[in-house]
Amino acid sequence: MWKHYKFDPHSINLLCHTDEKFNNFDTLLHSKWDRALAQGYFCYKMDHHIKKRILDGDLHYVIELNPNRFEKRRMPDPFEYVNTPFDRSKFNFNKIKDEEILLSLDDEQQIDKHLVIINNSPIRLYQVLLVSNRQLEQPQILTVDCLLFGLRFVASSAHPFIYIGFNSLCGYASVNHLHLHGIYMPNRLYIQTIKCSPFHINSNCYLFDLFDVQGFAFEIKHIDEFDRIARHIHTITNYLVSSDIAHNMAIMKGDSFSSSLEPVIRIFVWFRQSNKGAKTFHQWNIGCLELSGYTFLQYEEVFNDSTELKLRQSINEIALSYEEQKKIKEDITYKSFVFLTDMSLSFIFRRVALLQQPHIHSFSTSAILFKAKNTGGGQPKASKRLLSDADLSSSSNDWPLLKAQYDKLLVELHELYSKQIQLRTSSLAFEELSVILPPNNKAHQLKELTQIIQKSPQMFMIDMTRHAQYIPNVLEAIQKSGLNVNPQQDGTTLYLPTPKVTREHREELAKNAKKLADQIIVKMREAYSKAHRNLKKQEKTLSRDLVVDIDTNLKHRLDGYIAQVENIRTEKQKELLDSTF
Repeated sequence: MWKHYKFDPHSINLLCHTDEKFNNFDTLLHSKWDRALAQGYFCYKMDHHIKKRILDGDLHYVIELNPNRFEKRRMPDPFEYVNTPFDRSKFNFNKIKDEEILLSLDDEQQIDKHLVIINNSPIRLYQVLLVSNRQLEQPQILTVDCLLFGLRFVASSAHPFIYIGFNSLCGYASVNHLHLHGIYMPNRLYIQTIKCSPFHINSNCYLFDLFDVQGFAFEIKHIDEFDRIARHIHTITNYLVSSDIAHNMAIMKGDSFSSSLEPVIRIFVWFRQSNKGAKTFHQWNIGCLELSGYTFLQYEEVFNDSTELKLRQSINEIALSYEEQKKIKEDITYKSFVFLTDMSLSFIFRRVALLQQPHIHSFSTSAILFKAKNTGGGQPKASKRLLSDADLSSSSNDWPLLKAQYDKLLVELHELYSKQIQLRTSSLAFEELSVILPPNNKAHQLKELTQIIQKSPQMFMIDMTRHAQYIPNVLEAIQKSGLNVNPQQDGTTLYLPTPKVTREHREELAKNAKKLADQIIVKMREAYSKAHRNLKKQEKTLSRDLVVDIDTNLKHRLDGYIAQVENIRTEKQKELLDSTF
């Protein structure tokens, strides 16, 4: 029989900057997990010396190599809808053996409401599943009780990197029986310290917009807030389920969004594109772990070649459209939190009066709700008032979209440089080369057409026998790529000699680096111009001074991003021209 561990609200631990790793709760869980492993209840043995990398980059992604997880696990069930009824004929946690249950975590002894069980195909050592009220046969839809179970699990552990994750159906959940993942992470993850902008302060809610995939973030500073915040999160996830929107959630200890000195529990809820049907295995499937800063991989070559840039690009590919994300945020704002309930009518009337006075410019989150009309008069003066991102976002619907576009373009430039502007050309540069194919002029990566073989350090070979009709398209793509490669054709075979690293080769690559940077700047200016035109259309509903202030700030942001592009370009050119190769 499993151990009953009573949750103690007076001994919770929220610290993520500590050398303490284990307390009585952690020791109990680890000993029970080791017992299950020794008794053979897992599909495979876990290596205590698993290969791990921390990727270079701002987020310090943690990746580990675990091929067994892919090769020996139970095949996941396919799902078409986020809200799919529970099916007793499918695998569920009422079918597991009692020996697979490690402990229960409840308010009282001898209650089996919240079970901590093994995952018999573990992601890493001491990974567990949290199953709430399994006898109720609930589908994989978050409940308040399940959220509280996850919060108490994190608070009960002394480990600074303890992690709780949730994947909805169509968001890479593999079992339609309500459960959470519990993991002892090997390192601190970026979600423990990343800053987020305020979304609704009274609900402790912030906006996560680091990726194209956006989400909501909450923080809990005291156990008294568990129930209130859990209900806020449940309101959001219920909305996502009713709208058939896939989502992922993570819970970890971390720093307060408002102060790095205050320990809190952080909760993130991301909304994303659905993955419908059978769960296929790619280089990485984007679920709660990948969004949080951790992933595990099947193949060693992928493990060795992984970069933060590639991972972030894969995350951005599952983002909902800007319009869909905007609607979600608006619906959550006005249907769930109901901002206006936090304001008195007298405050609202004072706010309107202030905004109608031409000499007062206010940019709180209420600015978007109360727009002063243009009352005519002379030309507005150019503003020098610089706004925070939060204030600019509340005053202009265009800025969040522009920021996302600018950030995406910076990532695109880094990616172009890593693939196309290198002194030594790699096979990856050719594999991911974009080739435009008839009849629809659709872009395809070269690796979709054929395999690139490195015959020697100075020569790559492409066999186009199966797609000989596309040879002209491939040749054109190579010549326009900026790789400074002159392909040679022999029948249906293309030979790609890598250029010698001469001074002329370096200078040609430096020119191509500038060309690519200029193209990115043009795209940024085009994005700003579109936002500027949209802003001009609002002059009948916004005060002219407000329009000028917003436009000035949008120009300031554009200049800042262009400066970043120039810095990236300068560093790349310096690397090309000054490196000793």
